[in-house]
Amino acid sequence: ACHITTMIDITDRKKAEIIFRDIIDKNPIAIQVVDREGYTLKVNAAHTQLFGSVPPSNYSIFNSDQKRSQDATELLELVKNGEIVHFPDIQTNPHSVVSEVPDVPVWIRTTGFSLGNEKEKPEQIVFMYQNITERKQAEQDLANSHEQLRQINVRLVEVEGAERKALSKELHDRVGQSLTALNINLGLIRGQLEKETPQKLTARFETASELVTEITDHIRDVMAELHPPVLDDYGLAASLRWYAERLKQQTGLDVEVNGNVSEPRLPISISITLFRIAQEALTNIIKHANASLAIINVEIQPSMIEMTIIDNGIGFDLMRSTMKGEVHWGLLTMRERAEALNGKLEIESVPGEGTKLLFSIPR
Repeated sequence: ACHITTMIDITDRKKAEIIFRDIIDKNPIAIQVVDREGYTLKVNAAHTQLFGSVPPSNYSIFNSDQKRSQDATELLELVKNGEIVHFPDIQTNPHSVVSEVPDVPVWIRTTGFSLGNEKEKPEQIVFMYQNITERKQAEQDLANSHEQLRQINVRLVEVEGAERKALSKELHDRVGQSLTALNINLGLIRGQLEKETPQKLTARFETASELVTEITDHIRDVMAELHPPVLDDYGLAASLRWYAERLKQQTGLDVEVNGNVSEPRLPISISITLFRIAQEALTNIIKHANASLAIINVEIQPSMIEMTIIDNGIGFDLMRSTMKGEVHWGLLTMRERAEALNGKLEIESVPGEGTKLLFSIPR
């Protein structure tokens, strides 16, 4: 009889297993190792600390009787097929984990991957669990802070609009009327002057009357800048058309406004913000674009207001400008105004082909 004994040196494998066990045992992340059927082979101390106990030996995490969403089932299949899978964060029952704050749900982030040489049938599968409750709470606090800041910005816009409107009314009721009365009195005095009155004195009265008229016009311009007179009564599109006419008379820039005059009435904070943005954009076009035409399109949707401003000017290289660290204060101001109402600004510009600004603000 002949006996053949085969001996295989598995020293390296054993060393690898020891290193792997050390990595699991000393890892601060909760780790659970299961076999290809889903039954627990090993958990580390962090796992026990997080969940409070070791899963029972007769429980498989792949148990078909366990209710899961279709997405979770598909993700588990990917893990079993050798993929590294990051599962969606879940909020657990506070009694299923060891929580420092009793009765407060805990957020768990799970990652799964398989071990072994056979991709289709992995020898072992590893799940790592992280308690990300503090991170989620920080994200929620940040979101709450952002919402509070947004509400403060909205309120500031409303307060600023109310103050501008009040100041405009004050200028109209006091300064404007006083100037009108002064001009009437000057006219009456001039009419009462005798024919023999020196020409020099008559010219002084005429000059004074012209000066009062000029001051009155300036006051009206200031009033219009403070608060557009048609914004409250006729809405955003109408006020933009009114401003476009004034701007064409003053600068020669042709401004076309497309929008529904009988638009649904917007909150005053949104109307004022979009009007101020359009003002800033047109000012930039006049200063820098060397354009002859600007087009403003206002589209009011059930959940979103979009305003597009296009010019036929010289444009600019946005990428190059950004890389050079150039600061465009006008664009920055418009972006901040939009973001204050939870909106955004998109810029498209090509040298020689003009610039397009798209503002989107939730209703």
